[in-house]
Amino acid sequence: MAAAQAESSAHADKAARRRSVAPVTPVSDLARRDDEPSRPSRTDRATALLFGGGAAGFAVAEAGRALGSTGVPTPHQMLTAALLGVIYVLAFRTEFTSSNGSTVATQPVLVAMLLTLPSGWTPLVALAAILVASSSTWPHSQARGHATLLVLASGLHVAAPVATLQALATQGVGGPLALGLAVLAQVLTEVAVVSVRARIGGVRWGVLAPQLVWASTIDLLLSAIGWCIVQATGGTLPWLLLIGLPVLLVGLLGRDREVHLEQALSLHHAYSEASEEARHDGLTGLSNRRAWDEALAGATPLVQAGGASATVLVADLDQLKVANDCYGHPEGDRLLIAFARLLEGCMPDGAMVARLGGDEFGVLVVGPPQAQHEHAEPLSDRLRAALATATAPGPVPLSASCGEASTRESRCCWTAFAQADQAQGADKLARRLAR
Repeated sequence: MAAAQAESSAHADKAARRRSVAPVTPVSDLARRDDEPSRPSRTDRATALLFGGGAAGFAVAEAGRALGSTGVPTPHQMLTAALLGVIYVLAFRTEFTSSNGSTVATQPVLVAMLLTLPSGWTPLVALAAILVASSSTWPHSQARGHATLLVLASGLHVAAPVATLQALATQGVGGPLALGLAVLAQVLTEVAVVSVRARIGGVRWGVLAPQLVWASTIDLLLSAIGWCIVQATGGTLPWLLLIGLPVLLVGLLGRDREVHLEQALSLHHAYSEASEEARHDGLTGLSNRRAWDEALAGATPLVQAGGASATVLVADLDQLKVANDCYGHPEGDRLLIAFARLLEGCMPDGAMVARLGGDEFGVLVVGPPQAQHEHAEPLSDRLRAALATATAPGPVPLSASCGEASTRESRCCWTAFAQADQAQGADKLARRLAR
């Protein structure tokens, strides 16, 4: 049964390229096509009818054969079948997801059915359990019939071991060897069915193969656990109920993994938010000095390798101290925010705008090393043009000194930053002398 989970995981991988990834679900995900906009293709419907109808027909035929050969089951056999069916339902709904796919621990329960129930009853009990376990996930639409066939198709894996055991019994082969060959036939059947279904669904074999190997390995290991439990308990009630222990273990491990995954995601989100906050100025929303230094450090190797050129602008807001001292810090904050918005609005797309501290701001533009980039409109001209038409948020006017430098000669962002800072200082001095 775990092999069918591989197709579910592969479909989830394919869907992840179209939307955010949803949790991988049990084999009934094969039936959950109602979330896809297109209807099942003719080939899809044909294979669903072939596999689903084949599984249902085999189960009914085997039940009829068992009634004809052994008669009505005894109350003890009916109780055993009912209890194993309930455990099978619980196992089918208990999923464990890993990096290689997802699985459900139905295999030890199936082994217990093969070893303790009349062979003709195992397909019918297993198929009924699968239908019950999958009923809550069927679509409430016209696709219900197709979905039912897909669920029935997932029960085809029961036919292979039953038919194998019956064929081996006629040859006098029994015991662990017969069970091992029956489980092997089951795994091969699952792989074949899932491969055909995945092919129709457009899932690449390279994606599916690792998941099938992992799922088949889990099935084989769980089969050995189921055989050991049946041998240890003699296949008698109530000790046979111990077959539910692997289901419980898988459920506990799956739940523990989900909790740890949720905790890891929460920690990741918290770290991301903290990292984001640590790199942004709380007042203006611009990048801060830490983010600025990281951007310069990241762009410098690219510039030195000749893969990009960079331009740095340093701007110093005028009269912030006047706004704070004469009108209060709220007025100074409004002045800073207004200048930050103006700076963002007049810079090229993709420019990094940062508040470096106090009244100092920086702009970093990284672009291709083509000549036309170097002859683009200077950043300082953009800023001066925007300031010329800007409206002050209060009694203190919006004005600033600025300086600009590129990496054309230095091929270093840090050097360009220092040069731009010096140019800004010279601009401030010149403006003061001109007053």
